[in-house]
Amino acid sequence: MEFISTSIRFLLYRRNLLSKQIINKIQRISTESESLEIKKTLFPLLDTNYPSQDLCFNVRNDIINKHSVSEHVVDMKILEIFIQENKFESAQVYFRHLKSNNYPLNHFILIKYLKLLSAKETSISKLEEEEILHIYDIIKKKYEYIPPSILLICVSALCLTSKWEIVYDIIKYNGDENIDIKILVYVAATAFERGKANVGFEFINKIQSDCQDMHKRKIIYDKYLNYYLKNEENNLNYALEKMFHFWKKHDIVPIKSIIDNFVDTCKESKWEAHHVQITHDGQCSHCNNYLSRMAVENDVNKLLKFVLSEIMIGNDIFQTTTPNEFIKFKQFIDKGKPFDIVIDGLNMAYIIHDKLFMQNILLQFVNEHKKILIITRKHKYNSIKWMVNLDNIFIYLLKDITEDDPYILYATLASGNNAKFMSLDLLRQHYNKLKDVNMQKEFMRWQLTHRYSWNCVNRMNILVNPISYNPYAQVKNGHWHIPYTEANKLLYKPTDTWVCLYRSRN
Repeated sequence: MEFISTSIRFLLYRRNLLSKQIINKIQRISTESESLEIKKTLFPLLDTNYPSQDLCFNVRNDIINKHSVSEHVVDMKILEIFIQENKFESAQVYFRHLKSNNYPLNHFILIKYLKLLSAKETSISKLEEEEILHIYDIIKKKYEYIPPSILLICVSALCLTSKWEIVYDIIKYNGDENIDIKILVYVAATAFERGKANVGFEFINKIQSDCQDMHKRKIIYDKYLNYYLKNEENNLNYALEKMFHFWKKHDIVPIKSIIDNFVDTCKESKWEAHHVQITHDGQCSHCNNYLSRMAVENDVNKLLKFVLSEIMIGNDIFQTTTPNEFIKFKQFIDKGKPFDIVIDGLNMAYIIHDKLFMQNILLQFVNEHKKILIITRKHKYNSIKWMVNLDNIFIYLLKDITEDDPYILYATLASGNNAKFMSLDLLRQHYNKLKDVNMQKEFMRWQLTHRYSWNCVNRMNILVNPISYNPYAQVKNGHWHIPYTEANKLLYKPTDTWVCLYRSRN
């Protein structure tokens, strides 16, 4: 009976859900149909860039009367369609018609018009600048705290004016942490465009702390290059190297479209530019220079402290383990450390079915006199108990519900900087739990230089050693080596796409 009751409740839920979806679809179709009908009536205005006063008046009344649109919203709908159709001149004429005839211009209409002006691709006129500044003053008085979506429109419009630097006060007033990344992008790009390179770098520093989306930063780099290309008195070579040093400082790996733009600019400035391969030991296939060794700036104890507080305790791993289990594990590690290799046994058991491959790896580590710790769950013990007979191997069994990644991290870090771990997991979720940007960078550097993994090539598993070189932008003997990615994502493992850039000082 309970099963039948549950089934009925589920069917009723599904029916209600489908009903809502159907209603939403009908409403959407109805809205789109209404918009299409309004657009047909609006066509005489859309068909000309400079409609007459009479035409504006007549079309507005037709929309009100034919489509039962109230005077309160008619102008917003008209302006929205103008924006959708990219009819900026017609929209401006229409707005000024409203203004000159004293139609009520509520702040929503003003925001629509501001949005329209902010979308302009050409420079604005003196009159348009006055309109932007006037509308912003009205909006500022209307809101004690300007909502983010409206603030973005205001900033993008203000950045078109000669008074663009007032956006500094907006950002300071709202607080950096409450400012949308797109706003910082507008300001940084505008700063470079206006020749305020120091301000531009200040803002892309802010963006670097909050945003890993390279597509959002591409506009900044484009504006940066365009500014130095347009102004011959500026030192383009200095500007190129300054940006490369910025990428080096922040471990930035640009996407291909960004690096292509810089490569083209370098070539125009008589630099040598080559797409190259970097060997596993860090040698460039073109210039034969070796990349510098990776350095973890903070000691491992500091990184361990952050991992313990923010990944383990701070994010409550005790949802999938218990304080007592972790205390026992910590005591075991403190007593047995240092371990040379910490192996993700669960990861290994699920992914590797090649026992001979694992035997060879373990024998290699044993022959190198490594002290090995394998961490897995209790139910997986039978699949790895053969390892017990090997010298210098320790096995630690976690409860079957326990999340093992934090334990693997703790065991490796607690064993010191020479300890490595072996896993296919890229630890993305743990990286994101670290709140401090510098510690995120250190965690990533540590991971890249301390993680063993494996690849399957021609149906054979091959051990992949941790890298020894720095996988970020750097200069060696005058040659800049800069990594880039095809995809817009963080570098959780070293990229194999690089450029080698060289400028002769003659």
